[in-house]
This record gives sequence, C-alpha cells and structure tokens, in this order.
Amino acid sequence: MNRILKCFCAGVLTMLISQTVMGQKTDTQETILCIKEKSKEMFVKLGRSIGEGDIDNVHLNEIVKHKTIGYNTNGIYSISDYSSHRARYILLKKGGKIKILDFNKISESLKDAINFLNEIGSSEIDTINYLHAITAIMNSNLSAIEDKKIYFQNDWIKCADDIDDNPE
Repeated sequence: MNRILKCFCAGVLTMLISQTVMGQKTDTQETILCIKEKSKEMFVKLGRSIGEGDIDNVHLNEIVKHKTIGYNTNGIYSISDYSSHRARYILLKKGGKIKILDFNKISESLKDAINFLNEIGSSEIDTINYLHAITAIMNSNLSAIEDKKIYFQNDWIKCADDIDDNPE
C-alpha cells in the first residue's frame, strides 16, 4: 500500500512539473502587447470601436490548441474583440512577426495559411486541423465581414527582434 501511495505521489508531482514547464510563455509581454496593438489597429481601420487605448478588449486564441497568445513561437490565432456580434479574423504568428489574413481573399488567405504551416513544419494531420478551423471561422463570418478590407494582408508585421521563428 505504501508503495502504491509513493507511485501515486510521484505521478502527481511529475504531472505538475510537466504542466509548469510546458506552460511557460515564449513571448515577452512587450511582444504580446505589440501583437494586440496591431490587432486593435486592424479593428479601428475596419471601423470597429473597441475602447480608447484598451487593448485588453482584443482576444487572441490559438485555433487548434486553444492557448492564448504568448505560449507558442509560431501559431495560428483567431482575433476577436468583445463586441456582441463579433467577427473573428485569423492571425499568423511566426516568431516575432504577425500576418493578418483577409477573408475577402479566401484563396489567397488559404494559400498563405498552407505556406505558413509548411514553413513551420506542421504535420499533415495538424495542417488539416488548422485548415478545418480556419474554414469554420471563415464560414461563420460570411455575412459579418462583407466589404471589410484587412489592411495588413500580405505584410508580415514585426513585433519582436529577439525571437527565432525557425527553432531547431
């Protein structure tokens, strides 16, 4: 019985340590703030008011792993604000750079996402999962984003110098 208790305690301790190690942020707070600020600029250019100077109203969530911004060097995030009928947009994050996709250019946006996933070495299964999530977001936005142009399309926006976007 004592041996079982020791094994159980060792298992719980290992689990807690692995969650702490795996849960470390990879981005600095400055990088996260920059990404949120650039996302807010997009909303302002689209004519959406999200609060003067308040970037906490910008929500970025990884679309497959469901982590908030800051925990992955590279990733694909949905961007939204906290309005009642919000459309969601897609942000590609590669190291300290971001790119926001324009859903009015569906083919181009999907090509950009596929190229991005290939560049970061995504597996075939992960690529399918990401494309499924992107198209689900696009589908849910069809009426919400009509005639809205994303001004950052095709441009990588730098938010950090110190992040290697090609980790070994």
